[in-house]
Amino acid sequence: MDSMVRARSGTATARLEGVDAARWLLCFPVAFLHSLPRPDVGHPPLLAALIGIACRGAVPFFFVASGYFARAGSPAEPVKRLGPAYAAWLILYSLADRRPGQLLHLHSWLTGGSAMHLWFSPALIVALAVVPNLVERLGAGRAAFLCLVSAGASLAFDGYRAVLHLPAIGGTRLMMAPLMVYVGVLFRRKGVSASPAVALIVFALACVIAAGEERAIAKLAGVPLVSHAYVLATLAMGPALFLWAKGVTRAPAWAARLGQISLGVYAAHLLFVRWFAAALREGGLAVDIAIGIAAVLAATLLSLILARMPATRWLVAPGQARVRPGARRLRALPTRAPASYRPL
Repeated sequence: MDSMVRARSGTATARLEGVDAARWLLCFPVAFLHSLPRPDVGHPPLLAALIGIACRGAVPFFFVASGYFARAGSPAEPVKRLGPAYAAWLILYSLADRRPGQLLHLHSWLTGGSAMHLWFSPALIVALAVVPNLVERLGAGRAAFLCLVSAGASLAFDGYRAVLHLPAIGGTRLMMAPLMVYVGVLFRRKGVSASPAVALIVFALACVIAAGEERAIAKLAGVPLVSHAYVLATLAMGPALFLWAKGVTRAPAWAARLGQISLGVYAAHLLFVRWFAAALREGGLAVDIAIGIAAVLAATLLSLILARMPATRWLVAPGQARVRPGARRLRALPTRAPASYRPL
């Protein structure tokens, strides 16, 4: 996933190395969400729930970053660019989970099926296909209203479902993606920036408010405190993390390069979380965190291997599938993207 785009005039924009690096670094909190105790398999300890709350900003960051680099165009383009990689990973997880039958159901293709984290891909594909075009054709105000309605429904049926006594429905996370992509589009159109320190302060405050929301939800609904995918304060976490990353002008080069394969790291990490968790069984919170770290490192190694081979590069970096001949090493990936390339 590259962070270089060309404006409509054809000139290249400066590379945002901080955003590139953050794409890889934020795979770690995503992995923690899957390695820490989950509420559906036993109520997690308080510390695990608080860590989970802080980790919830990672996925919104990915949506905001994608929206920042998105442009209006053919709605089919995100499908063609990201769809094959998503389909391949979904098939892989279906086989690994011995659930090939789920591939026959549309619901699995929309939500990732047994691979709970893959919901990100169809949500992103739809949001990238729709939101930039809505902004272009309806204007920022009307597009914002539609995205807010979708986000409100997501909040109602996810974080606040128990309080509002609403039925459980699937796919509620997907309805938050349009708003986060819209925020990215708005940040680019308005030239929004912030110092990294201020952005981190906003993120920290959002985490504290989110913890308060979760505590209120637990008290009002009479349930233990857990980390929901989205509460109201979560909406500020992703944008704050993006502005922090955007403000980092001198990120480590190796981390920025790894950001180009972050889609592969994100997609593959759950395989390793499951394998390591099965091998280590029970070990406490420290072991759960170690499993998350090890899973990201293993997924990074796998993605680096796949990125070196032209036949498999599209699995980990769809936007880099059309590289110049001879660009076999990650550090040799192009620093200029074609005009038609809109990075994830």
